[in-house]
Amino acid sequence: MPKKILIVDDFPVFREGLKALLSHVPSLEVIGEAENGEIAVIQTNLLRPDLILMDLVMPVINGIDATRSIKQLNSDIKVLALTEQKSNDQLMTTMAAGADGYILKQDTTTSLLTAIECVLNGDVYLSSGVDDKVVSESQADTERTNNRSLWLKSTSRGRKFLSESDKKT
Repeated sequence: MPKKILIVDDFPVFREGLKALLSHVPSLEVIGEAENGEIAVIQTNLLRPDLILMDLVMPVINGIDATRSIKQLNSDIKVLALTEQKSNDQLMTTMAAGADGYILKQDTTTSLLTAIECVLNGDVYLSSGVDDKVVSESQADTERTNNRSLWLKSTSRGRKFLSESDKKT
């Protein structure tokens, strides 16, 4: 059974492009779209996606606040932030809100598909375009905020935080 995806972005052409791209991946099914965070929260409760591709800068309710609301009500639903923003503050705030991954819109299609797979498998994905300093500070902040130990694994496709249980396998 394909994993259900909700695409959240305020630009219709971008949503349509993602939908077209993901339609070629048999293991994924786009079940809905939203143009702002408020609609994303409503759609999430109605559609119960496995993963939300969440833009961060949107009208009405931004992606960070929408992520926070969604995760408070549905902690099992994965959220992958898909953004142009690669600032330290933006990354840390997004991850603290409960996002399971952070990928830049300027990353490749391969990176996006890797990020989706990673997040759906329960790992936390960070774009390779995110500065090492930002990654280190985000890791330290995540450890303090969530009181859990994470470790950093670097790959040629991107960086991802994995849980201690994944580290042992």
